Amino acid sequence: MSSGFRPAFLYTAPGGLPHTSAIEALSLLRSVAPIVLPCPRLPRRSANERAFVQAMQGFPGLVSRADDTRILVERADLEARLEHLGLAYLSRQNSIAALDADYSVALGELLRQAELRARPTIVTYHLPGPVSLGLHLTDDQQRPLMYDEELFEAMVQYLALRMSWLSARLSTAADQVVIMLHEPFLSALDSPFSPLGWQDALDLLDRVANDAGGDVWLNIGNYTPENWPDLLQTSLSGLAFNTVQLVHLTQIPAELRQFCERGGVLIWRLVPTEHEAAVQHATVEHMAAEIDQTLAQMDAAGLPTEQIVQASLISPTNELDHLSVPTAEQALRMGAALSALLRERYQLAPTLPL
Repeated sequence: MSSGFRPAFLYTAPGGLPHTSAIEALSLLRSVAPIVLPCPRLPRRSANERAFVQAMQGFPGLVSRADDTRILVERADLEARLEHLGLAYLSRQNSIAALDADYSVALGELLRQAELRARPTIVTYHLPGPVSLGLHLTDDQQRPLMYDEELFEAMVQYLALRMSWLSARLSTAADQVVIMLHEPFLSALDSPFSPLGWQDALDLLDRVANDAGGDVWLNIGNYTPENWPDLLQTSLSGLAFNTVQLVHLTQIPAELRQFCERGGVLIWRLVPTEHEAAVQHATVEHMAAEIDQTLAQMDAAGLPTEQIVQASLISPTNELDHLSVPTAEQALRMGAALSALLRERYQLAPTLPL
């Protein structure tokens, strides 16, 4: 797992931004998160950059419309295309999952800038994870792909190839590439009607992480699973959490300590970005005090402060594309200021990948 990276309260950001210019979005992100730089997603520029559309663009039979949040897979005449995808997956031919330029203009701009600008140490690319994709995408009978064994397997294969392709492309723009998977629908696994259980989800996450060929981090939204230790023992190298989830993590100090010792990264989803008012009412001082208090609680639970802060990365609580541009920029700069304050207070310097 370990790449030698210890973030020591560096700052990063989610992928979704409200901007419509890739140049402006990247300029902003370089100013606040120059070391752990996200490749932005700009859904207000084009519906093609909606998270689920961007993740699955090019998948056999995929149909998405700008005026419809649904994303369908039409089953007609898919057999040969699915067989071709399966063969590409087995032979690791990730070019079949190449992302068209119009579905991520920031990716093209970031690669162009790589020849002109200082390279970030890490570039992150944010994608929905396999469970959430399997619930959000449906067949032409409005049935989630998770309930169709053949289509769901093909979807997982395609996601793994997309992750692998992105990791390879972005490796020319940074010293290290991280794919951040978002799984906002994991709570559906608690339903008796779910075709997947918790262990199935862990196996899927492990599988796509291993297939990606690089570091993979995970954001499970606000879901609090009962089996945190199982999640910490996967091949995922980073875990994002909110303050509620942190209470549960402090109850398994041995597992969390082992995760950090293996090089795992803890992403604190702390800067509030749920809505405009949350950003306006937040202060750097309040967030710093919250972290100080949390670190004291963790230390009392047997998690040494030095070990935790070295493994920690600061992030907003949510994507920013639903905010106005000024508010999103305010939130990003507030997070950068929080990072600077914490690194000064704890006298920290990041350890960068070799």
